[in-house]
Amino acid sequence: MYDKALAINTLKNIQTSLDEVLEWCKDVTTVDDFVTSPTGMVLLNTVCMKLLAVGEELKNLDRRTGGELLKNYPAVPWKQVKGLRDVIAHQYFSLDAEIIFSVVNVDIKPILKTITQMMADLKTEN
Repeated sequence: MYDKALAINTLKNIQTSLDEVLEWCKDVTTVDDFVTSPTGMVLLNTVCMKLLAVGEELKNLDRRTGGELLKNYPAVPWKQVKGLRDVIAHQYFSLDAEIIFSVVNVDIKPILKTITQMMADLKTEN
């Protein structure tokens, strides 16, 4: 068995980070908003660091829960979400801004929905 309070705290950290990314990117409408100005590049770099942190937290969560928690929520491709962390960390200088744009605009909201459900489930489990 794993520490549910620690799992919930980790999920809250992930939720906060993803909410921040969505807030920061609310005015980003095309990938060009990331790459055509110094401000956009700073935002892209900041978002990448948050996504890297989220991936790392998910890897730690999966390890701490013995692989038991994430597998209960198969709607999210956890391997790919965690793998984005590796792409950002190890291929940073060849990172495609379009991938990050897609993550922000397509992937984060469903992940947040699942994170919210996970926290609720953990709080109600005996």
